[in-house]
Amino acid sequence: MAKHIAVFGSPSSGKSVFSALIADLISKDKKEVILISGDKIVPMLPFFSKGKNGLGGLFSNELNSKNIVKAVNILKENTRIGIMAYELKNKKDYTFEQLSVLSDFLDSIVDVIIWDCMSDVNDIFFKFAIYVSNLNVCLITADLKGLLYYRTNEEYFSRINKLIFEGISKPYSTHEEVSSAIGGFDGVLPFTKELEIYSMAGVIFLGKTIYHRLYKEALELTVKKLEV
Repeated sequence: MAKHIAVFGSPSSGKSVFSALIADLISKDKKEVILISGDKIVPMLPFFSKGKNGLGGLFSNELNSKNIVKAVNILKENTRIGIMAYELKNKKDYTFEQLSVLSDFLDSIVDVIIWDCMSDVNDIFFKFAIYVSNLNVCLITADLKGLLYYRTNEEYFSRINKLIFEGISKPYSTHEEVSSAIGGFDGVLPFTKELEIYSMAGVIFLGKTIYHRLYKEALELTVKKLEV
């Protein structure tokens, strides 16, 4: 039975980058990882992988083991990581039941499943990820936009056991103000120049450390919480 991580948070908080980096770290412990992105607005398969088999094609056909395996894009850079995301020009929607079938099958073949969620808490993918997750990670930008997102969904978030990290942290971020308003961050994810350059180019899985010490500490805390 795989363990599940749901990664969500405010818009432009670095959710997909975090999902990729936590997948990479977990795989270094010789664990098989699947990263799933349900974003249909910005298809993430070209960002994560050069693979061509996406969720759009999967949900357009019969949802069986053969088609699910075909839709898992194994990274050449790291064969312990498989990517499932939308390809360009096929935005076939999913149902809660389809996600359940997908999750049940993946449970039997990998150690960890990472659900890279959108910001919309009403999205089916978001709701399903929270439903199956063993660990929830919420990324909030330390600015007015991030604070408004958190306050808008505060009642819902209060019912979710989660880690809260400051996403896309910059030297000029209003860290103290937002941290105080939401009850404190569990960690900070500095968005260094090097990490920004690689993420802009869609080159995240490099097999080397490209992030700040504080980012590494947040990743390690996530892994530790997942193992409890």
